[in-house]
Amino acid sequence: MCALADEYIALERSQIMALLNRPVSFDRREIEDVNAYAAYFKEFIDLRERQFRMRDSLIATFPENDPLREQFFQRWYHLDLLLFNELSPKFNEKLY
Repeated sequence: MCALADEYIALERSQIMALLNRPVSFDRREIEDVNAYAAYFKEFIDLRERQFRMRDSLIATFPENDPLREQFFQRWYHLDLLLFNELSPKFNEKLY
């Protein structure tokens, strides 16, 4: 199951990187750019929410007292935190 967590986090990372690699930047002094950035950032949030729903559905396949359930959750949480810490600052760089 840990390999499954690795796989889904890798998929999420590739989707977020595709979003980050768009050649866009936003000027925080321009209201139109701020609004465009909000829509851009919402795409990031939507990707994250989809992954959380996937995580929750996979966790639900384990009985509540199964140690693999906790192991899977901890692995996912760790990988997700690393991913978030790596990629979140890159979104801030888009807003100058």
